[in-house]
Amino acid sequence: MLATRQRPEAFAWSPSGVGFQGGVIAEYAHYFDPNATSSHARLDLITVADIFTKPFNAIVPSTQFNELSWAPLTSESHPLGLIFGGTENGTVVFLDAQKLVNDSSLSVVSSRRDHQGHVLSVDYSSDFRWAMSAGSAQLLLWDLTNLATPFSPGTPNFAEQVTHNYVSIPLILILCSQYACSAFCYFFIHLFVPQSLQ
Repeated sequence: MLATRQRPEAFAWSPSGVGFQGGVIAEYAHYFDPNATSSHARLDLITVADIFTKPFNAIVPSTQFNELSWAPLTSESHPLGLIFGGTENGTVVFLDAQKLVNDSSLSVVSSRRDHQGHVLSVDYSSDFRWAMSAGSAQLLLWDLTNLATPFSPGTPNFAEQVTHNYVSIPLILILCSQYACSAFCYFFIHLFVPQSLQ
């Protein structure tokens, strides 16, 4: 029998080439179920082979996510890349995918509360170097090789809650809300990257 999932959830597939075929699923933070017997967050790791039957690993994180992404930027310390997500309180959490897959544990690489409200959208750039987090009319960029401090590409002026973002290096940044979608063309290296990082 196939398993079904009855709750809205945030989901991210593992990128190709990282050595794991599957995805990570988290209970969606905005979801409220008056019949629920538990209000605990849950993070499930599923493999392609077991996608319709059971989670590969199930972990209880300390937070609930609005959206997840799995960045394929691999390194010696993170051979399966980084899983990251946005939360209700403005925090963006980066997790070591290797620890989740192999050790069934959550290893937080970085957790920062830099947004002024909900973080509803996260994504990574096409060159796998940058992560973006968006919400509450604010966009932040994260250098995936140095998660110490995110930065804003300018003064927030998107009047609505940002619900989706997409970046294609070096030229296109797209922000969407429930009502509108705006595309901005920039030369990324000069406008977004602080002089010290160029």
